[in-house]
Amino acid sequence: VTISAAIGLGMNRAAAARFSMMLATPAIAGAGLLLAVSAVDAETTVNLSAVFLGVCASALTGYLVIAGLIRFLKTRSFRPFIVYCAVVGILVLAATSLGV
Repeated sequence: VTISAAIGLGMNRAAAARFSMMLATPAIAGAGLLLAVSAVDAETTVNLSAVFLGVCASALTGYLVIAGLIRFLKTRSFRPFIVYCAVVGILVLAATSLGV
């Protein structure tokens, strides 16, 4: 939605993707902070080295995927994604109406 809104406001595709990721960062950080606070409140034992390794792996993976998305959007359009969303949306509506 944020990418579509940014494009509607006149941004190019790559700038819209960067804008969308920048908007998502505070929400993701806040969710992580809330999860950390709830883990401390639950008085659970946590392997901090495993948590640190998981955060590093997640950050690296996220960075690589975002960089790939921006590189992709510089040369290609959203048309395949639009078709994918339309097909999945129709399938979900059909499954819901059939009670699946």
